[in-house]
Amino acid sequence: MSFVKYQKVRRLGDIYTNGILSGEVYVFPKLDGANGSVWFDEDKQKVMCASRRVVLKPEKTNQGFYNYVQKHEDLRRLVNTYPTLRFYGEWLVPHSIKEYKDDAWEKFYIFDVVSPDGYHLPYPKYKKMLEEFDVEVVPPIKKLMNPKEDDIIDLAREVDYLMKDGKTGEGVVAKNYDFVNRYGEQTWAKVVTGEFKKKNYETFGSPKQTVLVEEKIIDNFLTEEFVRKEMSKMGYDLNNYPNEIIGEFLGRTWRTFIEEETFNMIKEFKNPRLNFGFLNKLFIDEVKKYMGLVK
Repeated sequence: MSFVKYQKVRRLGDIYTNGILSGEVYVFPKLDGANGSVWFDEDKQKVMCASRRVVLKPEKTNQGFYNYVQKHEDLRRLVNTYPTLRFYGEWLVPHSIKEYKDDAWEKFYIFDVVSPDGYHLPYPKYKKMLEEFDVEVVPPIKKLMNPKEDDIIDLAREVDYLMKDGKTGEGVVAKNYDFVNRYGEQTWAKVVTGEFKKKNYETFGSPKQTVLVEEKIIDNFLTEEFVRKEMSKMGYDLNNYPNEIIGEFLGRTWRTFIEEETFNMIKEFKNPRLNFGFLNKLFIDEVKKYMGLVK
């Protein structure tokens, strides 16, 4: 199998997650580390691993994740036992949140197991599979039936998985394994807490809303396809471009985004009041992720 990037987790309440709370919903803690995946490559006959966007190797380790996989015998045994499955998780290294327990760091916490056809195995199924292996698995906080948005938000405010006493985490991810959105995607919904946003965007002040309209705009309208198209206009691709064009590329891409999407923003969010400085920061951060410049 070749590398497959982990799906984008959408914000609860946007057009991509409409209907996800109808049915059986598992609510998981959302970790603030680096996304990682592990799988078996049949051609190379070896266990492979990757960050969110690139396959890892000795000189590109994703803050030590590559080295962890090479040394973790049970994780490698798991992948060899189930060579057709992909294991996605969080490599817990310092990011915005620094208050995880001391013994929680530098471990790989599995949160999704995916079959070759892209089907996400339900938590009860992969939990049973993983029990015989000494690996970390993110447990659900709660299983709910037809919850309301407020039920998920309340859980996000209280999540303390792996946190030091009195501290709360980044938020939660709601998963309905039977849900497929209007675009034919099986996706999850996230709620990020205000406290986490304060840590992450402290230069812009503490957000007052659970989900900011600027964040919804980035989630709804900024896609990898758009970034890839803009890069191709300059004669390069996202995997091969010179460092000297980065500044120009970010400026040109931001201008195109505003020119092409402003009317759609106004229509979708009913004439919103926008902080364009904040929107620009979110835009640049997300584009840099697609460029592989940040985690």
